[in-house]
Amino acid sequence: RSTLFPYTTLFRSQTKIPRMGSRPRIMKCKSLIILSLWLLPSILVAEEAILTKYDQGNRAFVVGDYTHALTLYEKAITDKNELPFQDDALFMKGKCFERMKDWGKAEAAYLEVTKRYPKGDALHDAFLSLGQYYTTTSNFKDYNLAISFYQQALSLQPQGRRYKDIMIGLSEACIEMGRWGNAERSLTTLIDNQSLGEIPSQVHYQLAEVFRNQRNPNRNVEKALKEYLFILNHYPETLDSPKVYFALGNCYRDLKQWDDAIKNYKKVVEEFPNSLYAAVARNVLDVCYSKKIGRAHV
Repeated sequence: RSTLFPYTTLFRSQTKIPRMGSRPRIMKCKSLIILSLWLLPSILVAEEAILTKYDQGNRAFVVGDYTHALTLYEKAITDKNELPFQDDALFMKGKCFERMKDWGKAEAAYLEVTKRYPKGDALHDAFLSLGQYYTTTSNFKDYNLAISFYQQALSLQPQGRRYKDIMIGLSEACIEMGRWGNAERSLTTLIDNQSLGEIPSQVHYQLAEVFRNQRNPNRNVEKALKEYLFILNHYPETLDSPKVYFALGNCYRDLKQWDDAIKNYKKVVEEFPNSLYAAVARNVLDVCYSKKIGRAHV
């Protein structure tokens, strides 16, 4: 919905490429280039004048000038000529406050979008941002509210461009609420509805954590193990991270498969000795060795 003026088209020369030795045409091309450079400041000023305040605000936001962006978005919201962009401008005010870590004002802006523009294009993103806000902002966490906003965003766009973000956020809020079945359904539904290339490894890791969590009444370590192995087999970048190997060690330890547990904990200690996981793995290794020896004497 941007109104940015495509000023770059002004510099597309319609002059054919001159043949070798054709000095008049070369001089003409040089003159056109010099003239274009001379006119550039005037063209940019003219372009700035016809940009909406909303577009100018977006430019300021992109370069990190959030204070100036807020001023421009506020002008857009109060300018009757920018009516088509006012819900987006109000939403972007919230994003500015979010980047400035002014969480209360960010929340207020998103809530105002839902009240003033119940049919606006920004409504879906406002619901999503509120869900994320109540899930992750330490001083304002409210998982019930987060779930409600995620569900409202999902109802507006069941398979929209932010579907993945909604389902991940929904599962995180459900985990915090101890709604293990809902968390599992959110993640498995996401996996079933997206191609492998669209699903980050985080989703499978989160699903594995749901399966393995001690508080989950339907805890299933075998399913967790399957997810961790899937991550290693399908996400090459995880081969250079101790996180999944440590998780595998935990699963094998839970299943009392001491040799496999020791193998994965040793990998963490030997290949990632400076990681936080390595410090814990060293201690757990002693337990695994003693358990293995104890079993051998039984």
